[in-house]
Amino acid sequence: MGTNAVQIAKHLGAEVTAVTSTANVALVTGLGADRVIDHTTEDVSATAERFDVVFDTVGNLSIRSGRALLRPGGRLLLAVASLGETVRARGPVVAGSSPERAEDFAFLLDLVADGTMTVVLDHTDALADIAEAYRRVDTGHKVGNVVVRP
Repeated sequence: MGTNAVQIAKHLGAEVTAVTSTANVALVTGLGADRVIDHTTEDVSATAERFDVVFDTVGNLSIRSGRALLRPGGRLLLAVASLGETVRARGPVVAGSSPERAEDFAFLLDLVADGTMTVVLDHTDALADIAEAYRRVDTGHKVGNVVVRP
């Protein structure tokens, strides 16, 4: 989700600050990030910067720590929120999944088709190995997308 978020944000004209590990700095810079915070050497919660949107795609921020990073009027998006965070999300905080809409899929497919967005693939598994695919995602060390195919 993060690799796609960087590219979509850039496509829509945003200035993007990405948070990743040392190993992925070149990747996210290549995808369009204007600035990178290496979480292995810098604590993102200690940055003096404030942001219009904070999008946590891996579940490292709480509502409290995420709100602290926002500018007035900013939005905190928690893609990997706990049930409690999803229930407590109010005001500038949005948590949980979003609705699936055909027009959104068409928009994303067009971005890939015209070369605006690069699909970053970590791993492909057969449907019979879906448990392994989930294990890979749950390690928190995947880079890009894990695809499960029939």
